[in-house]
Amino acid sequence: MNQNSSERQTTFEEALLQQAAEKQREYSQLVHEAKRVTLRLEKCKAYVQQLNSLLVAHNLSPIQLHELTPKGGVGKPGNRSKDMPVRRAEWEGMSLTQIVSSILGETDEVMHANALVERIYEIDNDRDRLRAKHSLVGTLRAGARNELWEGLPRNKYHRKTSKAEAQRSYLSQTPGQTARLG
Repeated sequence: MNQNSSERQTTFEEALLQQAAEKQREYSQLVHEAKRVTLRLEKCKAYVQQLNSLLVAHNLSPIQLHELTPKGGVGKPGNRSKDMPVRRAEWEGMSLTQIVSSILGETDEVMHANALVERIYEIDNDRDRLRAKHSLVGTLRAGARNELWEGLPRNKYHRKTSKAEAQRSYLSQTPGQTARLG
C-alpha cells in the first residue's frame, strides 16, 4: 500500500511540475507579446504626435489620444470595473446599496438618478455619466423592489416612508403634475 501511495505522489508531482512549466511558458509568451504591443503603441503615439504638428500647421484639429491607464481609482474597493468612473472618496469601499441608503436617509427630498450619480461619482464626461447611471439605476430599482427606499415615477427615489408621505413629497417637488403611486 505504501508503494501505491508513493507512486500516486510521484505521478501527482510530475503532473504538477508539467503544469507549472506550461504556465511559465505561457507567462513568458505573454510578457513578450506585451513588450511588442507596448513598442507598437509607442511608435504609433510618436507618429500621431508628428501628424498632429502637421494638422495644427494646416489649421486642422489634432488627433486626441486616450491614455491606457485611467486617472486614479482603478481597482479601488467599491469600483467593480476599470471602465467605471471613480467614486468620490467618501463612498469608496461601500456598496451602491449602502451609498444610496445613506444619501436618501439624510434628506427628505426626492432625488433623481442623475443627482445621485453626481453625488456618488467623479464624472469627467458624458460617457462616464451614462455608464455610472446605467449601473446605478439597476441598484435603485432593486432597492425599491426590496423596499429599501421608495421608487417614484421618472427615475426618482425617496427614503422609505409611507406611500402617502412619499407622494406628498413627490408632488410638492413637481408642480403641475399629478402622479399615481402604487
